[in-house]
Amino acid sequence: MGFKAWYIWFRQTPWVFKWFIIFIIFRPIIDNYYHLKYISPFLSPLNIVGVLTPVLCINAIIRFRQEKNITDLLFIGWSILVLISCTSILLFGYRNLLENLRFVLKLSLPIFLFPFLRILIYNKTQLEGVLTAFLYSCIIAASLMLYEILQDPIGTQVSRGITRYQAGYGDVMNYAIYITLGILGTSYFHLNKKKHIITNVKFLVIIGFCILSLVNIGHVTSYLVFITIITFYLLYLIKARIEYFILLLVFAAVFYSVYFDRLYEENIDPLIEYELQVIEGDRESRFLMHGRFGRWKSMWNVYANQPIAGKILGVFSSSQSYSLVGGGVHNDFLRILFLTGVMGFLFYIGFLMNLLNRIRILKLHDKFLLITTLVVLILFSITTLPTLYAPFMYPVLSIFAYFSQSGYEIIEDYELEENDRSHE
Repeated sequence: MGFKAWYIWFRQTPWVFKWFIIFIIFRPIIDNYYHLKYISPFLSPLNIVGVLTPVLCINAIIRFRQEKNITDLLFIGWSILVLISCTSILLFGYRNLLENLRFVLKLSLPIFLFPFLRILIYNKTQLEGVLTAFLYSCIIAASLMLYEILQDPIGTQVSRGITRYQAGYGDVMNYAIYITLGILGTSYFHLNKKKHIITNVKFLVIIGFCILSLVNIGHVTSYLVFITIITFYLLYLIKARIEYFILLLVFAAVFYSVYFDRLYEENIDPLIEYELQVIEGDRESRFLMHGRFGRWKSMWNVYANQPIAGKILGVFSSSQSYSLVGGGVHNDFLRILFLTGVMGFLFYIGFLMNLLNRIRILKLHDKFLLITTLVVLILFSITTLPTLYAPFMYPVLSIFAYFSQSGYEIIEDYELEENDRSHE
């Protein structure tokens, strides 16, 4: 979607939905004021957006009723258990009410956002409008990264001997989101539209800048996610445009011969050095995956000792909730299991599996978009907490909302798309 078409779409979007587009675009700026919440919670843009989001979502959900299907019902089942746990944390959490509220708003973001997006994303134009807005937001994040590279780092974090650029964000995961989902959205539009060679050169430049950015954030999972996206893109590109695939292979060969050895020695080898020491027996197993393995094991023991109700419906204990269902666990599957119990975990997995089942009725570029998004979510969920990051949830839940439509609605959308192109 070109800027002119996108701007017309944006202007025509009612304000009951337009706020979401504005939040997407300005989120890279808002998140840079992360540390302001420790100075004054009432002046923090993050807190303000965090409170406004469920309020604005509920307003739209009440005003526009949406017919439910099996995907929605699975998500609702999970949402109910999230709400029960969040209510318990809000009322009985051992921190003050304001901190409990901030924590609960973060935990519950997806359950308000998805039903809102099921109303907003009712056809392909709506989806592409939202994804285009996210790509515009990536320009802001890319500008910050470029400034940090060319001038001075705004904020850094040292991990395993590598200095990571993170601007004013809470951690490098924010940059990782814009790098990986930015290249995912760009790849989707590239597969979807017929482009000439100049556009491919631009695409190669974007890939090159993403690689440079990955080097400067030094995030292992992001390397894996980025490689996965490019691999899926190449596989689908072979089916769509073989000549463009050849062009990308030439680019990859040049990059490998010129830069890969240096990239590996300076930025990848230090990250996996500790893991190799664990595998070889030089370090204890608890240090595996940067110490995450030991943390998962200890937290699992806490969960295993919960009453049967806690195992089935979620951990509600105020003394343990912040460590088990907050940022400490570093695994979103375990976090969701701890938060909503076995029942909630099954609802969540069922929701993802139901989406995966839609792939059989999709066209080539849409298959790429859905399956790659699911894989990206899964990969990030192994070592990070993607569902707690609003910038990640904005495009991912938008994609899920579109493909949550009934099969005939998606097919009908394809027919309208083909008719529109035939009139161009």
